[in-house]
Amino acid sequence: LNLMSSGMSQLTMPTAARWLHELGPGVTFRRLLMISAAFLVMALAYFGVVWLLRHWIFGSLMHKTYAQADLLLLLWAAIFGVMVVRDQLIYLPVLAERFRELAGLALGCAVMALVISYAAMRTHGAPGALIGMLTGEIANLLGIVVFALREIRLGRAAPSLVANAA
Repeated sequence: LNLMSSGMSQLTMPTAARWLHELGPGVTFRRLLMISAAFLVMALAYFGVVWLLRHWIFGSLMHKTYAQADLLLLLWAAIFGVMVVRDQLIYLPVLAERFRELAGLALGCAVMALVISYAAMRTHGAPGALIGMLTGEIANLLGIVVFALREIRLGRAAPSLVANAA
């Protein structure tokens, strides 16, 4: 799914640019939400299979046992779920050329994730690192949604990227 999401980005960016130019930010965001939902459903199906096979994967395939393996697996699944949604929704703010805001958001979320990871690792061990990462990913997703909603409210197409894509 990660490779598919990355590979799809080469198709999604110009397609979303066309949608933005022809249909506006509201329709573009709804379509990106549908793509995100599809990726999330695939991620949940994948996680369901991994969850059902987790004892075999850890025991027979990896020959490892991990303390709190179920919790770690759940946290990784949550992180990945947020990431596949974020990776699709980011196109609207990118096409609107909100690079400075996106960079600030990414920096702020990374710092927050590190601080929370450090604090949570001291109290919860290895799962604490993932709790910090999940918190940072959720904050990043929420920020991207806020930027996208702002573009919808402004109701304008992206200035240069859309013109170049058309």
